[in-house]
Amino acid sequence: MKKTIFAILALSAAVAGMAEQRPPTQEEVEKMTPQERKAAIMAIALRKYGGPTAKPGTGEGVIRIVNAQSDIPAGGIAPLVSAFVNRFHYDVEVTNGAPVTVGTATQRLSEIKANAAVFVVSDKALPRVLVSPEDGWAIVNAGALSGGAKDGVELEARLGKEVIRGLCFIGGLGQAAGMPIMHPVNYAVDLDSIANAIVMGDAAKRFALVMPSFGLQPKVVKNYRNAVQEGWAPAPTNEIQKAIWDEVHKLPTEPIKIEPETKKVKE
Repeated sequence: MKKTIFAILALSAAVAGMAEQRPPTQEEVEKMTPQERKAAIMAIALRKYGGPTAKPGTGEGVIRIVNAQSDIPAGGIAPLVSAFVNRFHYDVEVTNGAPVTVGTATQRLSEIKANAAVFVVSDKALPRVLVSPEDGWAIVNAGALSGGAKDGVELEARLGKEVIRGLCFIGGLGQAAGMPIMHPVNYAVDLDSIANAIVMGDAAKRFALVMPSFGLQPKVVKNYRNAVQEGWAPAPTNEIQKAIWDEVHKLPTEPIKIEPETKKVKE
């Protein structure tokens, strides 16, 4: 998954130069692979809207993902957490740290200055996921994920998905209907069939009800063009944003014509 994300970003960057000068022709589009077409669309959208921008002063609190095990490489966590952040706009940080137990998790939450946390451990005595919804923490057990895995790549993917499940359990989405990632997972191998861990329907509404109890609020994120139009955008940081800034702030070159009001003549 990480390779796919990086490939799309690389393709977007490659097409962005062309998109800044002109959109691709129909002939060019027809020759593109599906991945190249997606990258071209992303590049054109970036040129038109300037990419996402967080409104200063919005967003509260932080969720920490603390990896305290070495049985499974943690490479599968970051891409899914990044997708989660892009979708829901909470501040989530992935770090390494010391193991926790059920008895020490609440204290550790305070020590790491987190409003909520997912602790990743490896303990053969624990189930795959433990959640304390009132305290705002979940423990994901990497030691219970290896059953039936065909390779390390699959294990990394399982760990990332289970971390996202831990986040969702904290946010009040326990086994939510219609959300593949939150369907009952009886065995670790069931995680392998979940193709997209961030297809979550109206999860944001549920988070809005639960996350504030932990002091968590999402950032307000809009595209740069809308932010400039609403008057709160930060100064542009690249040529695309500068072009949008100049376009929105450009004064009209011709006077505005106001048609005189016509009154109906009584007969």
